[in-house]
Amino acid sequence: MQRLKTILFKIPKAIFRPRMMAITAVAFLLIGMLRYVTFHVDVFNPVAQALKGFSTTDIFYDMMLASPADTSSTIVIVDITQLHDRDSIAAALEEVDALEPIAIDIDVVFEHPKEPVGDAHLVSVAATMSNAVFSFKMMDPD
Repeated sequence: MQRLKTILFKIPKAIFRPRMMAITAVAFLLIGMLRYVTFHVDVFNPVAQALKGFSTTDIFYDMMLASPADTSSTIVIVDITQLHDRDSIAAALEEVDALEPIAIDIDVVFEHPKEPVGDAHLVSVAATMSNAVFSFKMMDPD
């Protein structure tokens, strides 16, 4: 038992010698300097230099300019924020549908029924439109 105590008391003296501490400090200093040099010096990172100033939007615009799609300049957006009742919205949709557009996108979500007459008018107008695209919101039935 005495021998074990002497061994345990000698270990800290052997570990904490000034020469050992200096060697450990120099090793950590060299590792820290190596880490700084490899991560902060651009000479060691040619990929970052090659991609500097490069953006993925460059590829997108190059593709767009290479093959322009057939587009129509006759797109009209009708703002219905001032139309508060559904009967007025149905009347506006009837007017737009009378102009015979290629497509009508209706981006309005009605979460709850409000007025039976306006709702019925809007449903009947929507049923007669063959070129309408409606947005919708999935609701939990419970």
